[in-house]
Amino acid sequence: MTNGYALSTALLVLLAQGHVPGATLHVACADSGAGCGRALQAAIDAAPAGTTITLDAGKVYAGSLVVKARPNGDGPRAITITTRGWTDKGAAWTGLVTPADKPRMAVLRGASRTSAALDIENGPGAGHVSLIGLAFEATPPAGQGEIIRIGSGSERDPDNLASHVSIRQVLLQGDREFGQKRGIAANGADIDISQIWCEEIFTPGQDSQCVIGWNGGKRVRIRHSYLAAASENIMIGGGTISAAAMQPDDWLIEDVILHKPLRWKEDGRNRQVKNLLEFKHGRNITARRVLAVNNWRAAQDGRGLLINYTTDGRCPACGNLENVIVEDFVMLNSDEGVSLQGHSWQPDSHSAGKLLDVTLRNLYVHLAIPGRVIEISNVLDRHNIRIERSTFINQGNTWIVGSYGRAWTDNDTIVDGGPMKGLFVIDNVFANNGEYGVTAPDGRHFGRGLGTFADEDLQIAGNVIGDAPDAHLSNYNRAVGKGEANVTVARDRLVGKLPVRVCGEWAAGKGADCSRLQPIFGWLERLPEP
Repeated sequence: MTNGYALSTALLVLLAQGHVPGATLHVACADSGAGCGRALQAAIDAAPAGTTITLDAGKVYAGSLVVKARPNGDGPRAITITTRGWTDKGAAWTGLVTPADKPRMAVLRGASRTSAALDIENGPGAGHVSLIGLAFEATPPAGQGEIIRIGSGSERDPDNLASHVSIRQVLLQGDREFGQKRGIAANGADIDISQIWCEEIFTPGQDSQCVIGWNGGKRVRIRHSYLAAASENIMIGGGTISAAAMQPDDWLIEDVILHKPLRWKEDGRNRQVKNLLEFKHGRNITARRVLAVNNWRAAQDGRGLLINYTTDGRCPACGNLENVIVEDFVMLNSDEGVSLQGHSWQPDSHSAGKLLDVTLRNLYVHLAIPGRVIEISNVLDRHNIRIERSTFINQGNTWIVGSYGRAWTDNDTIVDGGPMKGLFVIDNVFANNGEYGVTAPDGRHFGRGLGTFADEDLQIAGNVIGDAPDAHLSNYNRAVGKGEANVTVARDRLVGKLPVRVCGEWAAGKGADCSRLQPIFGWLERLPEP
């Protein structure tokens, strides 16, 4: 128990010597502020394995808190930090906390623009922290840096990564006026982020994310959460990889809402709006049961989903962005749809890696303006992209946009892109004016078409394409393979059966499966007011 702001000296000695294993330690806070933060830091430093630290609801513990690596002879020293009286709903809970829960939570607030509110450092035995039932506020004066930092982002040894970090039933709030650059930097291992609410994450003129991992990020789970950030709501990659062994690996994103409030668009402020979900490097990434709402052209083209291979600097042995699965994904009111970029366009990436083995299945994409529902660029040789059983609604006159762009042939040579191998587009509904498919992949010669863009392992089969000209449809049907022929339907008929805020099906076995997507549409009721 604390006495005012300070923990009793006797108890600190006992804790430091490990004589109170599994204890519950309450850090009282008479008056919100830095004194409460110092008392909490003392408790963190002294807590032996199994300690649960409880805090006062409604009080602010201010300061830049650090959980250092704490190895001992019996293994890592796991601790839990929570609010006194908070009822943990368990890892299996399918709900999420909201700002309405904040009065029942203790509040942690950073004190330095160069430090996170909570920094979980790397090192032997690092991590082993559970955060449950807490609220984190933006770091004054301008919301710089991360709210929660797991790992340094520059570690070279995966054995030193902070690991076994659980963040459940936590509220992350940027400031409505000045925002916050980042919610969670997940550069550790075995990270579980679930049942959280992350909002007002933006920084004028800089990129911002609710969750990002670029160096480390091993076995990360993000589930049952609401995430609102300006640049990328979730990003995998986006920073320099210090060593090939530090490439992000094994991410699962499921049952999440990705949202950009329309208020951000209408107030005219520069929040550096880019994409809803972006993958840049890593492997074994799955995103399923995702609702992605609102995006517009600002700092970039306003894509809902960008899968864009790049290492953001030299990393010759970093390998591919590979084995990516996105399924049961609903995208509404975005200016652009899905962009797949096979090689890095950046001349300083220096990596022969590329995008490889991507599956998009059961997507429902409804664009806000005439845009590109599918864009594939920077291709050369083998990529293996599969798009199946999905519905794309657009007012534009193209159903697939493709360009050769740029590609790397080795770690030091960037060249013009060329034909790709492995493109499978099967049983989709394109409710747009399908006048054009891929027409000028090299940007110069029109009329070369999909058969030139993908010159090996190309299958275009069973698709319903709005207003596709007969001559183009005949070309697509040359790549049917063992599938059904593609057909054209008047776009007005397609759109009339595919409303915006509920899932609509055109025909059995074609396009998105609404029996799987309708619960995701139901999450629209969880969105906050604009």
